[in-house]
Amino acid sequence: MDKDVLKLAETIGNFIQYWGFKEIHGKVWTLVYLSQDPISAKELKESLDISKALLSSTIKELKEHKLIDDAGFGAHGTQLFQAQENILIAITNVLKHREKKFITEAKVASKAIKPNAKVDHKRLMKLKTMINLSSKTLNTLIKWEHLSLAEWKIFGRR
Repeated sequence: MDKDVLKLAETIGNFIQYWGFKEIHGKVWTLVYLSQDPISAKELKESLDISKALLSSTIKELKEHKLIDDAGFGAHGTQLFQAQENILIAITNVLKHREKKFITEAKVASKAIKPNAKVDHKRLMKLKTMINLSSKTLNTLIKWEHLSLAEWKIFGRR
């Protein structure tokens, strides 16, 4: 694998780690996404110099988030993988299944605060408003998953 591609994979891994995933998720996803053809686990393992067990669990998790898919078998019967072509679908899928869960948990926890709790209730109301606004924003983003990247760019210019 080209050293510059591996450097990019490392950089994407660091970025993905910032968002709560493991660095290895970003590295593997980047190599699968950039591959011209479906790529095998063997190629990924050798390129990243990681264990088979780490790669196996990483691929499983990336598939659960619908970031990569099976792409048939290679000449020697090895499983091949390809990335979700539409990055926006991949992102909104993660938003639906991960961030939405966190916001729902925050809503439930904020509603559980009793009126007699020793907290600043004005601030609690502001916090609940922020959580509700975050929920509405997230739901809006999820509804836009069918938009093309070009349409998102137009939205970003506003």
